[in-house]
Amino acid sequence: MTYTTAPTLSQSTQALLLAALHYRELLDHADDAESLFEEWFSQYATPLGFAFSPAQSVIERLQAILLRLCAPPQSDDFHQSLFHHADAVEMQAFENAVHVSIKAISHRHRFSEALHAEKNQAIYDFAYGLTHEINNPLANIAARAQQLLKSASSDPDRKSLATIVDQAMRAHEMLAEMMRAVKPVALELGTVCIDQLVNRAIEKLDETIKSNEIQLQFHQSSTPLFAESNAEALVEALEGVLRNSIEACRPSDRIDIIVDQLTVSDPDYGPGNVNGTRVRIAIRDTGAGLSTESAKRAFHLYYSGREHGRGLGISLANAKRVIEASNGSIAIHSSENLGTTVEVRLVASRAPLMVRRKIRL
Repeated sequence: MTYTTAPTLSQSTQALLLAALHYRELLDHADDAESLFEEWFSQYATPLGFAFSPAQSVIERLQAILLRLCAPPQSDDFHQSLFHHADAVEMQAFENAVHVSIKAISHRHRFSEALHAEKNQAIYDFAYGLTHEINNPLANIAARAQQLLKSASSDPDRKSLATIVDQAMRAHEMLAEMMRAVKPVALELGTVCIDQLVNRAIEKLDETIKSNEIQLQFHQSSTPLFAESNAEALVEALEGVLRNSIEACRPSDRIDIIVDQLTVSDPDYGPGNVNGTRVRIAIRDTGAGLSTESAKRAFHLYYSGREHGRGLGISLANAKRVIEASNGSIAIHSSENLGTTVEVRLVASRAPLMVRRKIRL
C-alpha cells in the first residue's frame, strides 16, 4: 500500500511487522527475501525522516533506526515529525517491531550459515570419496591412451586418442575444482599483472577455441594493469569463466575480452566499499545467452545451465570465491540469444618497482 501523505508511526509499525513475518516464512534459498524490507524503507522509513547510506545492509539500517530512536529528542525536523503525533505506546511498538525485524534477519543468517556449513561438509565427504575412486581409473585411461597415441599411425586415431587424454584430464580437473569449491583454502594475495594472467587463461584454452571455430579478440590495456590477487587462482577463475563462454558459443560466434581501468570519476565505476582505481576484466560472448533465472543463479554452487549450452556450476562459484577473496567483485549480464558478459572488478595496485623501471625505459 502506498500513502499519498506521510504514513503514521502505527502504519509503519504494522508494515514492518508484516515484512518480518513474511521474511521468516520465505524459503531459505529465496535470494530476494530482503526486498521486503527494501520496500518498507522506501515507503515508510524515508517518509518518517530516516536517512541511510546506500552501502548499508538491511540490518545496519535497522540498527541505525534504533540508535536514532534512542537519541535524546531534539528540535530537528526528524524528531518533530516522528514525535509530534506519536505517544509513548506507539513509539515502544515501533521500537519493538525494529527489534523483531533485526532478530528475524539475524536468525535467518545464522540458520543459513549453519545449513551451508553442514551441506558443504556433506558434499566434501562425498567429493573426497568420489575423487579417490574416480581418479585412479582416470589416470589409467589417460596413461593407456597416451601409450597408444605414441604408436598410432593414422590422423583419425591420433585425434581420437588425444581427445581421450584431454577429456580424462578435464575430468580430473573438474574433480579438483569441486574439492576446492567445497573446501577452499585461504589465498595468499600479491600484486599480479592482469594482462599476463588473461593471456595465460587464453593459452590454456587455445586448442578448444580453435576446434570450436570461435573468434576471440583480447583488447589489452595500453599499459600493463596490476591488481591484488593470487596469480594461479585468478588464472583458474578466468579460465573457468572463459570455458563457460566457449561452451555457450556456436561456430563463428565471437568472444571479446576487454581489460581496462575505472576511477571513481567514471560513470560506470559502480558501488563498493573500496575507493580508488579498479581494473575491469569483461568477457563478452555472442553465444546463446541465459534466461533471467539462470543469470540470477549462475554463481550458485552446482547450478547447471546446460539447457543454455553453458556449464556454470562449479566454475563460476569458484571464480566468485577467488575474486571476492581478492576484494573484488564479479557480475553477469545476459539476455537469451543475445550473448553474455561476465565482468570482474579488482582493486588496482601499483606495478612492482622493477616493472615500473622497465616501463620508464
